[in-house]
Amino acid sequence: MVLSDNSSANVIKRKAINAFGCLGSLYDGCRDYLLVQDNRNVQRQSFKSSGSAKCIVIQGNSDAGRNILRTIDIENDLRLSLLLNLTPKIGIAAILNNSYRINEYTRFLYYSWIDREEQVSNEGIRNLKLIDSIKSTTPATHIITGVNYGIDVLVVLQLPSETGLIPGIDHILQKISRSLSNDNEIVSLLTTEESDQIRKITNVTVYSNISDLTALNNIFQLLHKLQIIKKSKSYPPITYYLQPLAVVYPQHMRNNVKFHILPSELNNNLEQYVLDRRTMIINFTRSFPKNLQNFLSGYLEGKLCNAYKECLHMRKKYLLEIEQLSKLLIGVRNGQMEISVINNALINKEQVTLKNEHNELVHNLNDLEAKANLINDLLNQNFQYCNVVERDVNKYDNEHTIKTKLIEIDHRDRILCSDDTLNQRNREQFNKLLFYLMQEKKQNPNLRLIYADFSYSSYKLYNMYILSSNNNKDLSIQKSYPSFKNLQTSVSLPRREPLIQQSVKEDYKPRTLPATDEIINILLLGETSVGKSTFINALANYLAFDSLEQVQLNQPIVLIPVSFIMTTGDNFDERIVKFGDMVNYSNDEDFNHPGQSVTQHCKSYIFDLKHTDEKFRRKIRIIDTPGFGDTRGLDQDNRNMEHILQYINNLIHLNAICFLLKPNETRLNIFFRTCLIQLFSLLGPTARNNIIFCFTNARSTFYTPG
Repeated sequence: MVLSDNSSANVIKRKAINAFGCLGSLYDGCRDYLLVQDNRNVQRQSFKSSGSAKCIVIQGNSDAGRNILRTIDIENDLRLSLLLNLTPKIGIAAILNNSYRINEYTRFLYYSWIDREEQVSNEGIRNLKLIDSIKSTTPATHIITGVNYGIDVLVVLQLPSETGLIPGIDHILQKISRSLSNDNEIVSLLTTEESDQIRKITNVTVYSNISDLTALNNIFQLLHKLQIIKKSKSYPPITYYLQPLAVVYPQHMRNNVKFHILPSELNNNLEQYVLDRRTMIINFTRSFPKNLQNFLSGYLEGKLCNAYKECLHMRKKYLLEIEQLSKLLIGVRNGQMEISVINNALINKEQVTLKNEHNELVHNLNDLEAKANLINDLLNQNFQYCNVVERDVNKYDNEHTIKTKLIEIDHRDRILCSDDTLNQRNREQFNKLLFYLMQEKKQNPNLRLIYADFSYSSYKLYNMYILSSNNNKDLSIQKSYPSFKNLQTSVSLPRREPLIQQSVKEDYKPRTLPATDEIINILLLGETSVGKSTFINALANYLAFDSLEQVQLNQPIVLIPVSFIMTTGDNFDERIVKFGDMVNYSNDEDFNHPGQSVTQHCKSYIFDLKHTDEKFRRKIRIIDTPGFGDTRGLDQDNRNMEHILQYINNLIHLNAICFLLKPNETRLNIFFRTCLIQLFSLLGPTARNNIIFCFTNARSTFYTPG
């Protein structure tokens, strides 16, 4: 603006992130926060703008794309306030809440158009006698004396990953940009072929100072809406011009209001530091773990859960660090702290620790990604994957006990035993063994090929080798039954009583594991839809988060997608509630037939139990099972029960059976009775000492899910 009052050196300019300000509104410059006032009758001067349209296209992986706030002309101080959570990320600044990863297929389209400018003189402000309403506790440092009105739009476009389409789409986007800059009618200038190419951009997100635009997700709808809005006569603010209160009311405010800005170099250093940390956290907590969860669905849940908890730990540290830096920035801006405190914070020794933790987490996630690729390759070659930790293989085992734990009597197995280190050192041998086993399966299709992964076991494997369930005269396998370990239930991490353990062979007695290697096995049973999978999800979140507030601030952990029907409203309308990604989860789960068990096969979930004393560290394995009382009838229940018994028969021990029950069940039904009879026939009468009953679906929800 060229008018005298707003061209003063004291005036500062701010992008109108909060578009509810007006001439005479108070502003907290230390936090870049608008203190909205009533729309007073201000004597203003209005000037029509001419030729002030701007439109640019930015590539996501460019320097401009990595600091998009700077590219769209958000001021240095305001960018810091947004990054440090001092002011709400609304309007065009809501781009910071964007959940997608910015990559080479991302494009930004930024359009800004000013309709008019308004301003009020300092004398006009004084005539409002605002000083009478400004309290000593009001954090205001500035007052709005000038406003630009118009349209401010930032569009995030995720282009299709087909590289052949990219140059053509980029050319069309540049054509759109030039037309918008010149106020031309763009849609009529596009050819049919160009329009078809633009329609291939299906992922469109709009951020703007105009709420009607943010609801659009189609580029043509956006262009059409822009033309309509430009013909109207009412526009929200784009830019505020702020005068210090100490200048407007020198006799009242000069000694009470202080506002300082950071030196340019320090401002840039702090901004770059926060951007780097923020990008790291976004990549960890939003994208990478989700991709791994898709890749490792059904495998290595414990490892994946630990990696996710590490990500959450890093996020917690990041949030605490942001909170600390925001307090320091406010202190410097209001003159209560020296600039040196921010310099000291950026070179603190804690930064070295954070960097090391970051590198370790990257290493762990890279290892999991490599394992996900290995499992995918094995599945494509008709191998099953087995993490031997789930079969309780540990450093106290020997070749004989490993065979008894890995080989099942009812199958003709070829088991390739190896680990990540051996695979990396002997890649050629590993590939030869895979090829040999695949050739053997071609000759004998009934063979079951298994890759036994020793990477996470305390048992040290020195060479790759193949175990066989037949043609091996030295291997005598008898049917083994899991024993129960009696636990005292009065403490959270109980001390074991003597084992009741049946041996695999007469001359072999499994040794008692030390507490540090203890895995507590709990079988989860219950009717269909009683909430077994939901119970496991709840346990995962309970162990991952320290408080309910942490759960609300983060994405919840969904190990098993669930769905249920609940009623709402006075008319008790039925609604289906879905939690988790059911499309990409697993073909073994059935979410489409209410009344039938969603869980089709038994599956183990291993969790680390938290304890302050490292020597008492234990793990708990929860075994999810198909529900009984299936609408397909008693035959289906019998098949499910047979599958459950076969599954637990592979365990070395079982600590407890947890029955989930609906609280409004008043008698023992036939499904429950049959289940108990079959369990006791396998496990013996001592099993009843290790049964736990848990009731789901509380009274507050009328004994139904929800």
